[in-house]
Amino acid sequence: MYFQFLIEDSSTEIIVNHIMEKLQAKYKNKYIGFDTKSFRGIGHLPTKGSLQERKGGNLLNNLRVYLRGFDQSLRNM
Repeated sequence: MYFQFLIEDSSTEIIVNHIMEKLQAKYKNKYIGFDTKSFRGIGHLPTKGSLQERKGGNLLNNLRVYLRGFDQSLRNM
């Protein structure tokens, strides 16, 4: 099994990595692969800079683009 996590902030990424490593240790006879991509989070929305700079790095603002990319990569497998 392979999991791809899109995570809004870095603290959640730490928790997910910890949980997945525990699963890998518990089920050593099964393949459990994972990758995490963390973003800057929405704890503070930037108010300075251009629109592109403000939108960049936030998972929720760009979720459609990321999901479309994953869909294309799965079709190419």
